[in-house]
Amino acid sequence: MRSDSHLPAQQVDLPHQRAAEPSAPASSAVAGRNVLIVGINYWPEPTGIAPYSTAIAEHLALSAASVTVLTGLPSYPEWKAPAEYRGRRRFRQTRNGVDIHRLWHTVPSRQDAVRRGLYEGTFFAHAAASRPPRLPDLIVGVTPSLGGALAAAHFGARYDAPCVVVVQDLLGAAAAQTGIAGGGRVAALVGRAERHALRRASAVVLVTDAFRATLRDYGVAEDRLHTIRNWSRSAPARRDRDAERLRLGWSDATVVLHTGNIGLKQGLAVVVEAARITRDRRDLRWVLMGDGSQRADLQRQGSDLPNLEFLPLCATEDYPEFLAAADILLLCERPSVKDMCLPSKLTSYFTSGVPVASAVSAYGSTARELTLAGAPTPSAPGDAEALVKQIIALSADPQLGARHGADAAQYAHENLAFDIAAERLDAVLAAAVADHARSAPRKATRHGSGDRPPRSQGRIATMPEGSTTDAS
Repeated sequence: MRSDSHLPAQQVDLPHQRAAEPSAPASSAVAGRNVLIVGINYWPEPTGIAPYSTAIAEHLALSAASVTVLTGLPSYPEWKAPAEYRGRRRFRQTRNGVDIHRLWHTVPSRQDAVRRGLYEGTFFAHAAASRPPRLPDLIVGVTPSLGGALAAAHFGARYDAPCVVVVQDLLGAAAAQTGIAGGGRVAALVGRAERHALRRASAVVLVTDAFRATLRDYGVAEDRLHTIRNWSRSAPARRDRDAERLRLGWSDATVVLHTGNIGLKQGLAVVVEAARITRDRRDLRWVLMGDGSQRADLQRQGSDLPNLEFLPLCATEDYPEFLAAADILLLCERPSVKDMCLPSKLTSYFTSGVPVASAVSAYGSTARELTLAGAPTPSAPGDAEALVKQIIALSADPQLGARHGADAAQYAHENLAFDIAAERLDAVLAAAVADHARSAPRKATRHGSGDRPPRSQGRIATMPEGSTTDAS
């Protein structure tokens, strides 16, 4: 039966949506230059940081002489590489003007410090040993993984080129805070390696100001730190909400939806416990949509709960429809997670206009972002009773939920558009290139006949768009 406490369809006036993906003018910062980007996550991974790295590369490709990406095997969030990528050491693809070089690395099916170290180490070793097809004029590293930042610093030194690192997560903090087995023992080592890479960068881009204190502690000068928020990738929902809810079997309940990675960092056992507390309420349904290292365990824990549903990752074009069909969107983190990351799903959550409930540390970077967006006050992470109270309160006051959703949508409109991020990134890259040009004369390795690729102002021959080949 339908409860009177259900939130109605979101009847809020959302601000006009800017285009979510590359729509900004071509970057003058890299015009005529060869750009090398290093990061383990890239297209076709549908979630996490890969879509952001992909959009940056494709934006720069609009004006650069060339954009080369050194990346890994697509495996996130399932932690399993597709069959067509297995058994080969190197692949080359082209997509939207970007020359993609995929390097083999281990893919840990279970997360612990040793397996994660092998994942990081094998990618870094193969990336650092690679010879880019063109002499890079600018290098961009993306972290995670740590190997992306380390390899970018390595290439910057090898080719005497400016190096800019985009920090999506703080990996030293992540090792200590995510709960990965053995992480606490290696956190200091990871932090030292991260510090080494970031201190050598010409500029460091942070997705949240919450990272600044750690970077200052690392010894990175304040004038080299630049905050550029991730942008919302979601277009507005277009299908009829009631019809979508009927199709999903959500018509008769208040639906609380969590999307994306189901891993250690998210601490989603609290959702299973909350579903158990409310198992006798037919008017409340908990939905976990996504994949990750903890999904199978959580499914076993909640196998007897009729009000808990697991869904696979949806197609990118369907994602806004799922968000709009929910009554409440949910974000959870482990109690130990404080300042190591800012979940990328928040940008899409805010854009949807659906209220966002959360169970995160009140003193962490995620809580700060939720506060800026006008979201409800988070409940304590890991506290299922408190989470249930928060959900019931939102469900009982539809107008309050609608106001929270509208405030977040307005915040996203004003702060989380791609054209805003692209303009700021272009300025950072242009400054890094200009500062490097004013520095000491080029080192011999940049002009000598040693370990360097040929310089080319044009594009080299590539395979067809999106094709895959074995280059080993």
